[in-house]
Amino acid sequence: MKPHKNQNKSILCKQCWKVIPYERSPGLWHYYKKQYCDYKCTYAYLNGQNHHRWVKVPNYAAVHMWIRQVRGKPMVCELCKTQKNNAYQIHWANISREYLRDEKDWARLCIRCHRKYDFGTITTEELLVRLSNKT
Repeated sequence: MKPHKNQNKSILCKQCWKVIPYERSPGLWHYYKKQYCDYKCTYAYLNGQNHHRWVKVPNYAAVHMWIRQVRGKPMVCELCKTQKNNAYQIHWANISREYLRDEKDWARLCIRCHRKYDFGTITTEELLVRLSNKT
């Protein structure tokens, strides 16, 4: 059997920069095996901005899924300090109302406080002051 033309080559993993031997593999991971040392590095590198479906201006649902992945499920309202057993009773509220991927631009609010904020009873300035005074 004739040796492969890249048999003696080595490559660098895109995630951890480890030197790995070139490995020819059939199937779906053929392309990725040329670039990463293992599955962990592949998923770590392709997570977030390096993912092929990442968009700079995401839609409403995508931003809410992103903040839930980054900061977890909210369980305590940051304004009235109510604690709920069900995570769906506490929402992630966007402070600037621009829905950017910025962790500091989100607050945990219960349904009652979230409605007050959305309908204008609590202004953005009031919300920021109350959040900065939390202890």
